[in-house]
Amino acid sequence: MNEKLTNNSHSHAKLDVIKEKSLNYVIKTFDHDLSRVSKNILKQKQFTDKTFGNTSLISVPITEVTKQSKKISIKMPYIDGLNGSDIILYSHRSNFISFLSFIESYFIESFKKIDYKKIDSSILLKKIDDIYSNMRFKISISERKITSSINKTKNFTIPIGDCHGDFTLDNIIMGNDGRFYLIDFLTTYLETPLQDFVKLKQDTVYGWCVRKLSKSDQTKANVFFDKIKALPILKKIEIEYTREVKILNLISLLRIAPYVRDKITENWLSYHLNKVTRDL
Repeated sequence: MNEKLTNNSHSHAKLDVIKEKSLNYVIKTFDHDLSRVSKNILKQKQFTDKTFGNTSLISVPITEVTKQSKKISIKMPYIDGLNGSDIILYSHRSNFISFLSFIESYFIESFKKIDYKKIDSSILLKKIDDIYSNMRFKISISERKITSSINKTKNFTIPIGDCHGDFTLDNIIMGNDGRFYLIDFLTTYLETPLQDFVKLKQDTVYGWCVRKLSKSDQTKANVFFDKIKALPILKKIEIEYTREVKILNLISLLRIAPYVRDKITENWLSYHLNKVTRDL
């Protein structure tokens, strides 16, 4: 269980599983960027449970927070079930159909309560500058090339509303109780459901969650990714917010760069950053 949790953790936090009174709990410990970690914890705790038809969505409750000078630990119940990646690769077809229905309902609901706001490009440029200042490895795309592309549009109209912030398949759990759970919420520089859309694309279009798997598993996953991408609500979002999605998509990929720790991820990121930049 510990090994699976560690493999699925891309935040590089320390993960442990403990048992108390016959119940399993996850202890997650962070030792960097603690100010942001505190905001992420608050976001997860403040999430309002939702119901889509017969489907329930909740955030995994944080039952305890322990703060020390150089680290923060949180305690959560261990949820028995499958995350999105497991459902796509190893689960029964009926589970994938339920998962597909959940994704569709989630985005339909997310775009029901939005306010449109004009965003100056300076907000996006500042985020890009922050990312480049914390880059762990040198990428082939210059910051100047990216900022030049963004500056072609001075103002962006963004649908502002609630978002998870890191809506990747590994952060969605389909519990054995039939409910869906969200973990690892992330505060963003721009709170918009488009952030969740581009994070989902990170998996379904660029293959983030399967980048280290065999070619046969990647091929299998792509069959299901195509079904997710074909959902009418996702196609509608892509069409209605084409320019905004392209820019946020690029920044979403760039945000991975400071955390790259292996050659596979470095090559994966460089390839897709080049491809996305050409499409701007």
